[in-house]
Amino acid sequence: MFFSNERSLIFFIIFAANKVMIRHIGLNINEESELSDFYDKILGFSVTEQFTVHKERCRQIFKTEKEFTVYRLEKFGLELELFLTDQLNHHNFQHLCLEYWKVGEIFEKAKKAGYSTTTFVKDNGRNAFFIHDKAGNLFELKEINHI
Repeated sequence: MFFSNERSLIFFIIFAANKVMIRHIGLNINEESELSDFYDKILGFSVTEQFTVHKERCRQIFKTEKEFTVYRLEKFGLELELFLTDQLNHHNFQHLCLEYWKVGEIFEKAKKAGYSTTTFVKDNGRNAFFIHDKAGNLFELKEINHI
């Protein structure tokens, strides 16, 4: 990384040290096939790890007595932890907004693959794109270069 002077470097270090970052986002999925069908082929995430969260730990953290298989996925430094479960997501306002180049192509892949999709033109004239996975997780897709 290039800094024009020592003062710029010091400012960057102070700014970076006080920044809050998201480490990962946990979601539930209902079918293991979604790892490939949706998260890889549509959104472009890769599985990096698989592990089990045992009943005792689930009781402590999530207040449930079930054991879960969890898949950790990554794309461009963003990690998702996908919990394989039979629980469906109910309609709510929770969603992830992801930025991509060529959002229209990703949206069309999801639509052709049979995923629930919604698009409309917002008041500012830009297109809005939303995709649901089979468990009901909602993703808003935006162009990287939007303002």
